Amino acid sequence: MGKPQIVKFEQNHCNADINDNSVLFVRVADEIRDKHAMIEVPYTHNAYIIKGGGDARFYKSGAYDVFDDRKEIKAWKKGFSVDVVYMPKDCSLVVFWGTPQRFTYRDEASNHVVNIGARGQFGVTIANPEQFFRKVVGVRREFDKDDFQTRFSAEVVNEFADAFLKAVAEKKLTYDQFDAHKKEIGITVGGILSPKFEKSWGVGLTDFIIEWVGIDASDKAAVENAAAEKRLKEEREKKLKEYLAEVERLDDKQWERDKFLRQLELQDKNAYYDVLKVIGHAPVAGAAGVGVSAGASLFCSNCGKPYTAGSIFCPNCGNRLVKEKATCPKCGSNNEADAMFCATCGNKLKKKKEKMFFFKKKASVKTQEDRELIEHNYKSVETLIVLAEGNEPMREQLKELQEKLKYFIAAETKEVQACDKKIKDLIGDMRIALTKGDGETTKKAENLLTQIKLTIADRNTKM
Repeated sequence: MGKPQIVKFEQNHCNADINDNSVLFVRVADEIRDKHAMIEVPYTHNAYIIKGGGDARFYKSGAYDVFDDRKEIKAWKKGFSVDVVYMPKDCSLVVFWGTPQRFTYRDEASNHVVNIGARGQFGVTIANPEQFFRKVVGVRREFDKDDFQTRFSAEVVNEFADAFLKAVAEKKLTYDQFDAHKKEIGITVGGILSPKFEKSWGVGLTDFIIEWVGIDASDKAAVENAAAEKRLKEEREKKLKEYLAEVERLDDKQWERDKFLRQLELQDKNAYYDVLKVIGHAPVAGAAGVGVSAGASLFCSNCGKPYTAGSIFCPNCGNRLVKEKATCPKCGSNNEADAMFCATCGNKLKKKKEKMFFFKKKASVKTQEDRELIEHNYKSVETLIVLAEGNEPMREQLKELQEKLKYFIAAETKEVQACDKKIKDLIGDMRIALTKGDGETTKKAENLLTQIKLTIADRNTKM
């Protein structure tokens, strides 16, 4: 008996070297002429063997009989063939990748959208031989390195953007930190992508490297400007809170309070006028050329526009400027509207229950329809205040808005009634926006609130 037939790696038609691990598969097909035929799998490779065009199995390094038992030998017929696909255990193929088009990223620090491009490289390993055979090998007689790199890198790049954005979000990185953290981002991205491609291609990703991350110069400038504006706004708001706290502390010390405001006006004029807008105060006498006369203007606490002394409502936005005095039932002295105790005798003051009422206007026939519409708008704002829970600035504005609606005068003119109907529609839209409660709809609610204020101002001009 002679030597048995042996199917070997060296029989491949593409003359691949057994030590070239950049070739991901080598195919050898042979017809079996000997019932004692064997298949040899070198220690550097694994093999996927298809016998007789049907039975397919995975084999590790070693030597194996083509026929497993006597039954297979008896069934052996002339023309029986084996198809052996050798796959290296350790791959050395490097795939280069790059984003053909830039993808968008929203920088958290500035809330600005920038366009990003990236390129790099990664290695591959055959993680699932059966899936690799189905997806990559198929009926191909030999491995085409260029074709594989083109197809596989395109698939990886399609998934890269989402993995990159997830990685930078987890690490809380801003655009200017990408370059310094390329290695960390690459490791995270590789960890996200590799399991996906092991499942779909049978190929795992190793040593995922990001060599370059690019952002347009115009985007960089826009982000930096937006970030600078945001920081400036935050600093200004912080200072404003500090100044207002000091003004409140000096509320009962008029001379010291005015002195503080004069100093603030000299140090920071913008902050000075921001404070005046909040407290509804006229410029302090003696401050940088400012004097107070009998006809001097005061400033509305709602819109910051000036109004003349003695005005009850702001001529610009309709905000009520003068609060009702709280009269002490014991001594008859007038106190501030929000006073808890009488400043003269110390008697506890009873708070008036808020009631909806309307001023009577002479020479005007009020329609019941408009009256009911105004009352509906007033009650609807109460719902908005509840929905705006957690957004204190908006709640305060809504409370001021409700205060204005309380003093609305019903009218029969079409122009005024049209304003009341528009206010109703805007309140309805705002209720829907606040119910959703995400960032985009909150911004929409703020825009609707501004439109309501403008409509109220327009209504006041038509009365």
